[in-house]
Amino acid sequence: MTRNSKPNAQATLFACGLAEFFPTESILSRHCCPPKPSPDGIWQLLPLLERILRSLA
Repeated sequence: MTRNSKPNAQATLFACGLAEFFPTESILSRHCCPPKPSPDGIWQLLPLLERILRSLA
């Protein structure tokens, strides 16, 4: 989750060599959910985390 835009977050992850570890749907920008301390972003990420964990089992 970031208060940046999604394209900026993706560019930063790519520049750091970390983009491969973050599926596109896992990057939540300021346009995707309200800012902290709202839990909305975490609630949006939980289904993705569940899918990832199930694929590892």
